[in-house]
Amino acid sequence: MRFTLAGLLVVPLVSLVALWGFAASSTLSNALHEHNYNRLIALSSTPTDNLVNQVSQERLQTFTWLSTDPRPSKVQLTASRNRTDAAVSAYRRMLRQTGGLRPSSEKPAQATLVRLLSRLPTIRASVDAETLSAATAFQAYSNIMDAVFAVYSASEQVNSNLSVDRQTDASMDAAQALEYASRESA
Repeated sequence: MRFTLAGLLVVPLVSLVALWGFAASSTLSNALHEHNYNRLIALSSTPTDNLVNQVSQERLQTFTWLSTDPRPSKVQLTASRNRTDAAVSAYRRMLRQTGGLRPSSEKPAQATLVRLLSRLPTIRASVDAETLSAATAFQAYSNIMDAVFAVYSASEQVNSNLSVDRQTDASMDAAQALEYASRESA
């Protein structure tokens, strides 16, 4: 009788443990994924925002400098370049810190952005030598901005199941709209 009673209790107990294990695994993986995504956003938002702001500001300063005749002093342009250099350095540091958190689908877009950022000295040298027109220089900086939004889009595709996704999409759309508006105003 004791063996039969134990047998009757084992089946429901094993079923409950299996059900709990399934529920925990499906909930835990989503929670871990969202935690890593939130951590990535927390670590990368400030350096990325600074990069976007400084590249945009340098683009405007460069366009203004190249469009003005006679050329004004380079004081503002040089200050803008120094702030951009600091933002690029902070962005590269952030990339090293967050490498394991970044989705693999983002890597091609990230590589394009890093490549374009490494061309900044060449763009600046051409601007200083006045071998680039204002429009061509403006486009070179705009290509960097487009690459930033390509990185956003690549990371967004991976995280489409997260509860924060709609807010992120709206913020990225608004930021991209501001970027296009700033291009139009220049």
